Amino acid sequence: MRGIVPELSVDGDMRTPNSRFRFKMQHIRFSDLEEAVLDRFEKELPKQIYYHNFKHTIDVVTQTEIIARGEGVGEEDQLLLKTAALLHDIGFILSYEDHETHSIELAREILPHFDYSDEQIEKIAELIGVTRPNAKPVNKLQEILKDADLDYLGRSDFIQLSDSLYRELIEQKGEMSELDWNKKQCDFLKTHIYYHCCPIKTF
Repeated sequence: MRGIVPELSVDGDMRTPNSRFRFKMQHIRFSDLEEAVLDRFEKELPKQIYYHNFKHTIDVVTQTEIIARGEGVGEEDQLLLKTAALLHDIGFILSYEDHETHSIELAREILPHFDYSDEQIEKIAELIGVTRPNAKPVNKLQEILKDADLDYLGRSDFIQLSDSLYRELIEQKGEMSELDWNKKQCDFLKTHIYYHCCPIKTF
């Protein structure tokens, strides 16, 4: 008689899935979640969102996974991080202002369909919340996501991505001179510090 392998079943009964089984299934289904979220980005994101689009989301998911593995983060926390990275900007499909709050709302709406527990969803919501510009991370996972979200600062395509963000801000928030934008970027680069193993630690 075949059943669930003992280590993935409650008390090894080979019939009742345990939490480890659920976690394994979530990892398998992450690609389905990713496809669903990126599809919404492509179909629902306003065209004038030049930077915070599906490409940025893919970049953040990838960098989150790289940093998490480098920092020795366990598989379960890696799943939470990847999920938060995937959903951290989904709120832009609803509103440019306070998009993090909308991202959290959509995460709570979407994730139960992919068998995430209430506890997992709350941890993911906390992670998304720390991507607000002035939010300070209070634990290792939050630090990793914060670093991954700003990965572009140390990349060879920084100028191109910075230009995309500038165009986006002009569309959404009104006029800003190129001189003012460059000054704002320089000031940020001078003070920003990464928490973990990113391409450039300080500026």
